[in-house]
Amino acid sequence: MVMKLKYWTILLLVLLGSSLGATQVIKCGETSITLVSRHYWNLNSLDFAGINLCRNRSYFGNVARFNCGWVGSGHKENKIGETELKVNFFADGKEFVPSKKVKVIEAKNFELKKSSVLLDLRVEYILTLEDGKLTERAKVTVLRDTELKLLYLFMHPWCPIFESALCQKADGSEDTIRFNDMKINGTQSKTGLTGVTYFAPKEKLAATTTLNVIKAVPRGKAAFLFWNRGVDRKLYFQPVNKQKFKAGETFEYELTVTIGRMK
Repeated sequence: MVMKLKYWTILLLVLLGSSLGATQVIKCGETSITLVSRHYWNLNSLDFAGINLCRNRSYFGNVARFNCGWVGSGHKENKIGETELKVNFFADGKEFVPSKKVKVIEAKNFELKKSSVLLDLRVEYILTLEDGKLTERAKVTVLRDTELKLLYLFMHPWCPIFESALCQKADGSEDTIRFNDMKINGTQSKTGLTGVTYFAPKEKLAATTTLNVIKAVPRGKAAFLFWNRGVDRKLYFQPVNKQKFKAGETFEYELTVTIGRMK
């Protein structure tokens, strides 16, 4: 049941969600995702037509590495986590609160609006889901002078059913990564990409990730990082690598994943 509640009530329930261990499944047509409160309402799975595309219980989301270590998503080892968390959920334009009584919300479209602080960064994040299409948008504001070792946005832990990835470059050229040819825990970093398509030939599925640069990192050089762990083929968008920032600097990116059947 979708309920309309005032914002303060929603915020209260979200803050309580961590202790309640709330989990919400969203289903739009053949596409479904899972959101989990203990990971600060970050993605926890992505399925299509009953097939698990992104490995469950992995650390999806936006993660920063400071001198003190990793902050964000499932990273709680330094006991910092995401703070000042505000979340709103919408199904077909109607606001609702996740409930243990309603494990699956079915809708034509879904939207999650989230704001949280990752130590020295505020991340305003919007996730939208339609059948066969997932879009994530993140605006990052630097709250105080800081140094970032790394920043990952929109991490997707693609399952081993995906055997290769076609990388599309801004100049129109293409490059293919074959995961079975990579060493386990091997990584590749590629700059200048506008999109990446993962192929699962046995399932006859393809998932295309398209990058939209709304406001680039000042002085930065963004890259996509591929990490073949064997249990998954992670794809990270990495806009920052060893860079200092001044308070007030902002940058914003959007990533769209389109899922479809191969002919």
